[in-house]
Amino acid sequence: MDNFVPSLRLLWRQLSARGRAHLVLLLAFLIVSSLAEAVSALALFSYITMVVGHDSQISGALVRFVPALESATLWDKSVYGGAVLLAVFAIKNALDVLTRFLLLRFVLKTYERVATRFFGQLLNRPLERFLTRSIQDYQHSLDIALILFRTVLTSAVMVLVDLALVVVMLVLLVAFVDPVLLLLIVGVLGVTQAVLLKGTKNLAQTLAVLREEALRSLNFIKTDGFRGAIDLRLTNNVGTVVDRYAKANSVFSLSERRVRGMEMLPRAVNEMVIAGAIVLTATYFASGGQNIQSAFPALALLGFVGLRITSILSRMTENLQRVRDGQHVRQLFEREYDLAEQDARTLAPAAAIAQSDDSPVLESSLALDAVSYRYPGTEVAAIEGVSLTVDARSFVGFCGPSGSGKTTLALIAMGLLEPTSGLVSVDGLPMAQVRDRWFRSIGYVGQSPYLSSRSLRENVAFGHAPQDVDDERVWHALELASLADVVRKMPEQLDSRMLDEGGRLSGGQRQRLCIARALYNRPSVIFFDEATSALDPLTERAITEAIHAMRDDRTIISIAHRLSTIKDCDVIHYFEAGSLVASGRFTELTRNVPAFAKLAAAGDHEVRGAA
Repeated sequence: MDNFVPSLRLLWRQLSARGRAHLVLLLAFLIVSSLAEAVSALALFSYITMVVGHDSQISGALVRFVPALESATLWDKSVYGGAVLLAVFAIKNALDVLTRFLLLRFVLKTYERVATRFFGQLLNRPLERFLTRSIQDYQHSLDIALILFRTVLTSAVMVLVDLALVVVMLVLLVAFVDPVLLLLIVGVLGVTQAVLLKGTKNLAQTLAVLREEALRSLNFIKTDGFRGAIDLRLTNNVGTVVDRYAKANSVFSLSERRVRGMEMLPRAVNEMVIAGAIVLTATYFASGGQNIQSAFPALALLGFVGLRITSILSRMTENLQRVRDGQHVRQLFEREYDLAEQDARTLAPAAAIAQSDDSPVLESSLALDAVSYRYPGTEVAAIEGVSLTVDARSFVGFCGPSGSGKTTLALIAMGLLEPTSGLVSVDGLPMAQVRDRWFRSIGYVGQSPYLSSRSLRENVAFGHAPQDVDDERVWHALELASLADVVRKMPEQLDSRMLDEGGRLSGGQRQRLCIARALYNRPSVIFFDEATSALDPLTERAITEAIHAMRDDRTIISIAHRLSTIKDCDVIHYFEAGSLVASGRFTELTRNVPAFAKLAAAGDHEVRGAA
């Protein structure tokens, strides 16, 4: 029971007022279903004792329900009484199946809503927190939510169903079995269940943690193996990763086998207990000097109801073990979900004042005033006191050595990071007031942009529902990115499937595809974050020409380590160690800033070497 109540409490927390009312109605329906179970047991033994001619309190129940049976012949009692019995069992089974289905549906529908909200919260987590976790960690968090609802919470709700059935069955036995005998039997059953659960508690928790950790390791190893397949083959290390997978899989399989094995124990133990209870009942009647025939109805009822209770208790114990095994899963989910909820609350104020109209953004300038930023958990500022202005429809470059803070500053300018101090404004308005419009106005091409294993069309219109994709806009974006001719030569053109990370395309083509994605939404501002750093100089030159060709009335902000892509910028901002060192045109900075001149010379040498 250690995790049972907390699991139900967690489920209750996830429900809206309407959801809680729905759950209460389902529980009321559960009571009706449980009563139908008791009625079916009573009807069965009323029928048996009636057709064998044994007068008892039990046989009288069916006769009272159908008075015509009292004076009927044996054949009529068998046929018509049997029809009533079958009808009772049909109703009972229908109610039982419907109850379980509705409760299962309720839990999984709750999962759909919670998991969707959780996924959205993870995706919207503040960037400085989002980047502290790996993709596998986030996938694991969502897997944990699925395990929690599909296994732990579903099992907890099923325990409620079985608990209601047990209570109703015991009430039925109280009416027809000696209370002292019943108390003795229930006591033995209760002690047996408590010993069983207590005795396996520590082992079950250990196995649950081992299984969860092994599953996590398997996911990481699979990702490493599939994504690093080429490196592993070249270094002849495929076997090493396979061995690592085999070891993790062995731990997972062992813990899974033992967990499943423990789930088999309750049924075997409970059947032994109920068999002993029947023997105990017969002995109890015999020792009291009572006619053993008079004990037949009680023995029969105890046998049937006892076996039914045994089956229910076995299932309930299995579900309780699953709930208990899921304690680690529940705690992980609660921690992750609470963190995501906190992050969502911190974002709420900005969302509340955000403007949603479609009026143009960046008509005059983007301004950063004394902006500083320090990543959480670090002592050194990534950006310190930077002030600069980006005029609308200009071509601006951020450059500097690695670690100079240019990418961090670009993230702040895009509104993805909140500065520790200072102000970012667009057309004179604070970023918080125009953030939604600003996001819709900008495009972004990163250092290692993600390409999905979907169609080329879906990669260009990434994030849009397939039915909403405008092929004309896709082709226009491909034209601007100088990739349209390549796509037209593909057999399936826009329907061409991309392999993992765009494996069907060259490095330059992948980058052009990402540029087309940035252009699909017709942004007025485009950020290029070292978008050509992984390309050879000749491909870089072609991409740079494509960037220049799209200037028109757009504002372009290019973050570069190599300076060949920003030679023609209207203004270049040069950074070192998080500070803005100098600003000006390329020739001006080359003449006045030695460090900049050194970077420029290195870039020229690289281009000449490639030529």
